[in-house]
Parts: sequence; structure tokens; C-alpha cells
Amino acid sequence: MNKNNLAEINKIEREIKEVDSIVNTYITAPRNLRLIKFKKRFKLRLRGYGVLEEKEYIMDDILTSKVIGILRQHREELISKQKELWEEK
Repeated sequence: MNKNNLAEINKIEREIKEVDSIVNTYITAPRNLRLIKFKKRFKLRLRGYGVLEEKEYIMDDILTSKVIGILRQHREELISKQKELWEEK
């Protein structure tokens, strides 16, 4: 293992902790979850509630692309369902 690998491993570990924090907080106390456009990326914001603090997670380009892909797929499914309903007698 060299220093570059160690730095990358630590970076990944920090991101895992950040994601876990958002997910665990949301599961424990469901509240408003917002997806906000942040420059050319998305930011996930879990709003504060009572003693629970607000949390944010800025998505990288890969995750942003996946979210956009899921939205496109959902759109195609909606269009397909709409066509089916139009074609029913």
C-alpha cells in the first residue's frame, strides 16, 4: 500500500461515514429530504427538526448521473403507462 492508496481509502471512508450519517438520521427520524441543484451537481439536504441538526451531502458527478438516469427511466415508465391507458378501450 502506498500513500496515494491510503489517501484514497481515507477519502472513501469519510464519504461512507457521511452517507451513513444521512441515511441513519433519516431512518431514525424521517423528515423533509430535499434534492437541490448545486452548480452542476445535486445536493441532498435533510432538514433540521427539533434537536436534530440539518445535514447536507454533495453528490459527486457519478452519483448525480445515476440520479438523472433514474429520473429518465421513471419518465419513460410514465410515458409507457400513459400510452397503455390511451390504447385501452
